[in-house]
Amino acid sequence: MGKIVDLSHHQTTIDFSKASKEIDLAIIRVQYGSKSVDKRYKEYIAGCKQYNIPFGHYAYARFKTISDAVQEANDFISRVDSDAKFLVVDVEEMTLTNPSDIVPATQAFVDTCRRKGFKIGLYTGHSFYKQYKMDKVKSDFLWIPRYSTSDNGNMHNVKPDMKCELWQYTQCGKVSGIKGSVDLNVLNGLLTLDWFKGQKVVEASIPKKQVNKGSGRVMNLTDSQWKEIASSYKKAYDDKLLSSDEWYVKAQNKTLTIDEATFVNAVLIKRG
Repeated sequence: MGKIVDLSHHQTTIDFSKASKEIDLAIIRVQYGSKSVDKRYKEYIAGCKQYNIPFGHYAYARFKTISDAVQEANDFISRVDSDAKFLVVDVEEMTLTNPSDIVPATQAFVDTCRRKGFKIGLYTGHSFYKQYKMDKVKSDFLWIPRYSTSDNGNMHNVKPDMKCELWQYTQCGKVSGIKGSVDLNVLNGLLTLDWFKGQKVVEASIPKKQVNKGSGRVMNLTDSQWKEIASSYKKAYDDKLLSSDEWYVKAQNKTLTIDEATFVNAVLIKRG
């Protein structure tokens, strides 16, 4: 498997002809708050498109109020590229006038993007997540950074304490064609690379009858991953979070498609 990188103007000029040979997925910063647009994001989009690197976008949050969060989300949506596969809100600083609004403000940002049909994740710091109870934010995936004390760019075993789908394991990574260091990430949950690279629209915005046709490719999971997802769907059904056992059965039979998994994920987030 290749590398999952997140990029901002700090990476300066990138030689995508070289970087593309190592990168499976790029997450490109679009803005720092509403008023500061990343000066290289369109350049990076062009490079990804030229060398067929799938990409998503992230926005560094600077909102001070819930209404600010909605405005930042709308500004973000107006700037994202139409080929972006997913979005992320990056919340790692307390910028709220009223700190107790951090969860509802972040949720407002997420919901604004999801109403436009985007899959959207939350990136937040390991300690920030715990301190401000960011587990209460309902998004499509969670992305957490946690580095080793001697961060040298290599993989290590100091994983996040909480369940997350993406783990940023170093800020000192190396990729051909990128000068200096770059953040590197790995998958850390049930969501596959295909899920991140797949269609950008969340299945909650697609009629369920369309999803039930089994459209899309079957998820590429190991036996243990199929067992884990089947178990979680069975529990959700028993807890009445899912109205049908068909998703549990599909997972048990290893026939669940990427589209169907995305749909179920959206349902569980909404009802969880």
